[in-house]
Amino acid sequence: AVNILTFSSNGKYLAAASHNTMSYEIWNASSGEELPGLNSYSGYTYELAFSPQGNRIAAAFSDNTARLRDASTGNELAIMIHNDDVNDIAFSPDGIHLATASSDDSIRIWDVMDQEPISLNHGDYVFSVAFGLKGKLIATGSRDGSARIWNATTGMELQKLPHKNYVYSVAFSPDGKTL
Repeated sequence: AVNILTFSSNGKYLAAASHNTMSYEIWNASSGEELPGLNSYSGYTYELAFSPQGNRIAAAFSDNTARLRDASTGNELAIMIHNDDVNDIAFSPDGIHLATASSDDSIRIWDVMDQEPISLNHGDYVFSVAFGLKGKLIATGSRDGSARIWNATTGMELQKLPHKNYVYSVAFSPDGKTL
């Protein structure tokens, strides 16, 4: 069963994965041709995200990694490591940063060029991460029953929004003013 299906923002690529397979596929959306270079992994695929430019794809895995690939060639560009499952990933609007959310209670904001992360501690499993409209804010959702808003540059927690149960998903409104 396909659990994840996403198009690149330019509409050139389509990617699909299933939680019960240890791989994902990318196709040229207009020709239907499957692109080369994707391998099986040692963990299940939890999430896929294309960069805003559509030239890179990131994948979150149960093997404690997120992996960044060139979308057209499949060449692996980076492996980002956590201490537990990587549950979600999100690119910043400019494509320079990639945020990863993990069951190791952390969020990491990676510079995709040098892979040096800023680490944020949520205090419990982090299920979801999203960048705000301008990339200055990050929102997270956690097993601790909260959504939080963070400064994406400094890592400072700006606001904690309590809920009665787990927060599995977060998203900013299109204008970036509402979570």
